[in-house]
Amino acid sequence: MKNLKALTEESVQSVCESIGHTWTFDLCNACGMALVADQLRGLCTACGRVRSALRRGGPRALMKHIQEGIPPEYAAAELDDFSREFNDRWFTAFSSNLALVLAGPPGVGKTRCAWAVIRRLRAHGFRAELMRAAEYLAALRPDAPQTPKEQANALLTATFACLDDLGAEGKASEWVNAQLQEFLDKRAAGKGCWTLITSNLGPIHFNERYSPAVASRLSGWVLLEVAGADRRVREAV
Repeated sequence: MKNLKALTEESVQSVCESIGHTWTFDLCNACGMALVADQLRGLCTACGRVRSALRRGGPRALMKHIQEGIPPEYAAAELDDFSREFNDRWFTAFSSNLALVLAGPPGVGKTRCAWAVIRRLRAHGFRAELMRAAEYLAALRPDAPQTPKEQANALLTATFACLDDLGAEGKASEWVNAQLQEFLDKRAAGKGCWTLITSNLGPIHFNERYSPAVASRLSGWVLLEVAGADRRVREAV
């Protein structure tokens, strides 16, 4: 049980620690699950999302999301969080294409959309995974810990795989381009498998940043652009 408590504490503090929130963690004597109590309320949209998840499904639901690798701030992510117009474009693209790029400026909700899709697919029994591009590439290093390596392999073989925040992985070296090319090729070889890439970059920047082989592969993907104000700034006001 201590492991469950530590997992909850680490996950929630990663959201709230930087803004000075104080959280307490106790175990419920009745169900044995970790309960999370916020001592400072209404200061941050991330904390609001955590409390929303608790209200909807209780501590068991939050623990389930954490154990499945869903960050607390996305534990209640739904496609209904987005406009009807965006949902229409998303479902049209998703229903007829296996390879999509979700592009737009920071904060418009690309990662939130990806987690909303993953939650819906998992609810229907599909194996859906997400890794940030920087974390995926780090997991491929020879000295990487075993757990990230297993996560990277799960991403490669999932029915739905999202490589999140492509372009934020640092220098696009020859090695980085080779790993990205291998990822794209392996995903393309998986019949009936969806692949989503989220990025602050657009097609022109892909051509400038990555090798011709990687840029060429991405150019054949369906581009879905997300516009709007930074959700983090807007919701914090």
